[in-house]
Amino acid sequence: MTRTRIESLLASFPKLIPANTQHTSVETADVRYVYQPLEDLYILLITNKASNILQDIDTLHLFARVVSDLCRSADEREISKNAFELLGAFDEIVSMGYRESVNLMQVRSVLEMESHEEKIQEIIARNKEAEAKEELKRRAKQLEMQRREQQRRAAGSGGGSSYLGGGTSGYSPVPRFDAPEAPAPVTRVASTPSTRAPAFKGSGMKLGGKKTKQAELIDALGGDVLASSIASADVSAPPTPSSASQPSAVQKPSGRGSLPEIVTESVHISIKEQISLSLLRDGGVESMELKGDMNLHISDAALAHLRIALSSPSTDFGGNSLQFKQHPNVAKFAPGQARVVALKDPSRAFPVGQSLAVLKWRYAGTDESNVPLSINCWPSPSNDGTCEVSIEYELENENVTLYDVVISIPLPAGSYPTVSSHTGEWSLDPGSHSLAWSVARVSAEDDTRSGSMIFTVGGDDASAFFPVQVSFIGQGSLAGVGVASIGKIGGGEDPAFSVDAVVSTEEYLVASSATITSVPLSKRLDLSSLRHLVHRDVARAKALRARGEALLNLGSRQEPQEALNTGVAYTTTIGVGTPPTTYDLLIDTGSSNTWIGAKKEYVVTSSSVKTADSVATGVNYDGILGIGPVGLTKGTLHPSVNDTVPTVTDTAFEQGIIASNQIGVYFEPYSNTSEQIGALSYGGVDDSKFTGNITFAPLTTTQPASAYWGVNQTITYGSEEILKESAGIVDTGSTLVLIATDAFKAYQSATGAVLDSNTGLLSITPAQFDNLKSLFFTIAGKNFELTPNAQLWPRVLNSAIGGTADALYLIVSDIGTNSGSGLDFINGYTFLERYYTVYDTENQQVGFATTAHTFSTTN
Repeated sequence: MTRTRIESLLASFPKLIPANTQHTSVETADVRYVYQPLEDLYILLITNKASNILQDIDTLHLFARVVSDLCRSADEREISKNAFELLGAFDEIVSMGYRESVNLMQVRSVLEMESHEEKIQEIIARNKEAEAKEELKRRAKQLEMQRREQQRRAAGSGGGSSYLGGGTSGYSPVPRFDAPEAPAPVTRVASTPSTRAPAFKGSGMKLGGKKTKQAELIDALGGDVLASSIASADVSAPPTPSSASQPSAVQKPSGRGSLPEIVTESVHISIKEQISLSLLRDGGVESMELKGDMNLHISDAALAHLRIALSSPSTDFGGNSLQFKQHPNVAKFAPGQARVVALKDPSRAFPVGQSLAVLKWRYAGTDESNVPLSINCWPSPSNDGTCEVSIEYELENENVTLYDVVISIPLPAGSYPTVSSHTGEWSLDPGSHSLAWSVARVSAEDDTRSGSMIFTVGGDDASAFFPVQVSFIGQGSLAGVGVASIGKIGGGEDPAFSVDAVVSTEEYLVASSATITSVPLSKRLDLSSLRHLVHRDVARAKALRARGEALLNLGSRQEPQEALNTGVAYTTTIGVGTPPTTYDLLIDTGSSNTWIGAKKEYVVTSSSVKTADSVATGVNYDGILGIGPVGLTKGTLHPSVNDTVPTVTDTAFEQGIIASNQIGVYFEPYSNTSEQIGALSYGGVDDSKFTGNITFAPLTTTQPASAYWGVNQTITYGSEEILKESAGIVDTGSTLVLIATDAFKAYQSATGAVLDSNTGLLSITPAQFDNLKSLFFTIAGKNFELTPNAQLWPRVLNSAIGGTADALYLIVSDIGTNSGSGLDFINGYTFLERYYTVYDTENQQVGFATTAHTFSTTN
């Protein structure tokens, strides 16, 4: 397209904009203008009329987000100032007239010109430098030991020998002061580049051209060497007298910020903690994780036999959720006794001259009482288009003192704050267009424990001031881990020791309140399907297995798996189109495409758009709301068989409709009293639907279960393990609990059940039910129990499946293959009706929690 043509199209655009309408597109005979206002300007996308308008609108929105990200305001001067970056970003989004499959984060990454390979090389270089430093320390220690050995020999050889050990030289011994064997002070000598001789190139004679290995190590460190190692290399020099009372070197590692310096002793303990925390704007904790470790460094071999008594924490941080893990050679804590770190074998000694991780701990939970620094951000919009923001902090954990606290509050685009009162200092961060509030020190012992700031800024959107991000470096331990005393094994004077306890933030933020969209679920019974319940469940399992395996060798169009078992199903009613037409859709975690139109014909509305690709749908059923992983949509487009289709959840998250890419699913056991006995929540979890905490399990990597919401689990009947840890899936499209054939046989033998020919289910007598034990599903280290009643098929539905009205049927059935196949179990409705489940795309995990119906006796 020529420049003249482009200028002509742009000149025509202002005349075509309709007045007093909310349309975002306008067409001429040849082209379509898709536009969006940006303050006094328009961002405009010109396409041909055959283009997909929904994709064009999505592209336009991405353009607008790029402009907002790169420019502080949408005025002409700011746009011109960032024209080069904007053009580069636009070029990443649209190439040769076609939209690229990129998002805002990918565009940012390209503009920052970050190279994965370059980062890898930098990491390799840093590792090599660290290895060289460690080698140099080892050599320095070796040389020091050689020097001491020569001193001992010289001292013990008598008056006829010289200092160098040559008895015939005639030199008398050099008198010396023999100090106790304490590590010599280490002094860092940094090279001065300006004093280096220039490097000459050529092949002239070089004296001393052959380098020793030590010299090569020093060169690798760029001249930053340990002076003590150089001095100790000259073993002919007499030792410098030292005193046992001489203080050790002052340690100040990089990354300490303003933390006070630590004077290290011969026994030094380093405690490091890192916290990740996400608070909600309206209160509560969305997620919290604390990781900590204790490292022991002993520099004197005479002190290597010791035990460390930990101090009693002043607060009960984490309760039972705070988990400790010792080094394999360190004894575990004795229940009900003081915590002691000591070797299992008292005769052995801790390593000398190296740092050893002796203890680790971890906490994960949502208990608000464990939050170390509370943040309250309160935006109050005014009628004049401005917003007054009050923000305050308070130190809740008295075990730590915080330094270099920075609280960053995002600001509306193009607006600048007027600060009326504040604690500490504040500044503007132009890179992120945020207000950075800094407090040098926060302590529970003085008035810095709490502080506040009030400012006014243009804008009336309260959500624009979130997420608030916090960073700090702290002294102490949030978990209350400390050292009370250190004693020598076998008695003797307790050695002096030093402790360096540091806590830092990995992520610490206050997020806007989670936007959760909940829809009710209704239970639907299909009597014709119930007659063949087991057959349909097993057929679905076979189809899911085949689909998962097909994704590994994708090269042609694939059909999404049909909802083969719809005997007992949950549906939700949604409206599609403008005006909306309602459809009943089946909830299915075993598929990811959402489609409608077979049983109830799709009604074309004003918002309907015909896509270029055709989408494969099921054969026998329609009306499915697919909430499986997006990878399941591969092969469902034609001809683009390798492309994926964004799921409903992915799209809602990308458009900011929901706060997180999560789905919470709640089912209730069968009831005759209500049809609406379930709920589906988009964007997070519904706290009213579960009890206790949610246990999250990472998605399995075992194929083909990894194609779905797959996890690893162990199944135990009573105390008998019937299925070792293996991979399977959680599936709302299956009714029963299906387990591997060998596990099923073990379950049948343990229960004494017999196979009922009419229903295909296992059947037990009342006497056997009285002795029936619980079935335990161990997922991510936690047991999830199916009580004897939960293992029964609802007796009110016995006749619907072709059974006897008062018979006792079990909901565990045979999946059709032995364990080790990669899909050894399916936890279907009968399991999910007892537990709340969370499907977390963002973190690639599945969550499980108990409900009010976990232990009910409804069957």
